[in-house]
Amino acid sequence: MNTNYPSFNDIHACPASLIQLQFWVIHEFDPDSPAYNQPSVSMIEGDLDITALNGAINVLLHRYPVFRTTFTMDDTGVVMQQAAPWQKISLPPTDLRPASGGPADENNIRQAILEEIRKPFDLTSGPPIRFRLFQNDANSYVLVITAYHIVFDLVTKDLFARELEKEYRQALSNNTEEEPAPRTDYAVYCAWQKNWMQSDECRKMEESWRGSKRVLSR
Repeated sequence: MNTNYPSFNDIHACPASLIQLQFWVIHEFDPDSPAYNQPSVSMIEGDLDITALNGAINVLLHRYPVFRTTFTMDDTGVVMQQAAPWQKISLPPTDLRPASGGPADENNIRQAILEEIRKPFDLTSGPPIRFRLFQNDANSYVLVITAYHIVFDLVTKDLFARELEKEYRQALSNNTEEEPAPRTDYAVYCAWQKNWMQSDECRKMEESWRGSKRVLSR
C-alpha cells in the first residue's frame, strides 16, 4: 500500500472508509443498539498501579488518533471522520465492594460489566472507545474496554491489549523512552482505499469477479 497520503496529523479529518460507512449506516438506523460494541474484559489480581495504567492508556490514545475520532455527514453527503485533539483522561476505579466490608458480590460485578459493555456510543460526539475500572476487593480489579466496531475489530483488540500491557510495564519501570510514531494511520488507509477504488487494478478485479459470477450462475 502506498503510504504517501496525508495522515491525521496533517489533516485531522478525512472521509470514512467503506467498512466504516457500513457501520455508520447501521448506527444511524439503531443508535442505541450494543450489537456492534466490541468489549474486552480483563480480570486483574494482585497489586495494580492505577497511575501506571492511566499513563499507558493515555499513551495509546495519543499515539492512535482513530480512537479519538467522531463521525458526521457534511453538507455534500460525505461521511467524515475527524480526530479530536488528544486530551489526557483519568480512570479512577469504581468500588463495587459493600459498605459493610469484604469482596464485591459476583452478581453485582457481572451486572456492572454488562451495563458498561451495553452502553451505546454517540459517534457524533465521540469518543468511539471507553474505559472502566471496577474494584472488587483489596487487590482484585476488572478492566473493561469497550469500543464501537467502526474503529475496533478482533485484530485491533489483540494489538491494543499487547501494547497496553507493554506501556504499563514501561510505566512501572519508569521507562520514558517513547515508541517511534507509526509510519501510517487510518487516514492514510482511507485515502489509499478511495484512490484504489478508482484505479484500473480495481476495475479489472471487478470485471473478473463479475465474469466469475456469470459463470457460476449458469
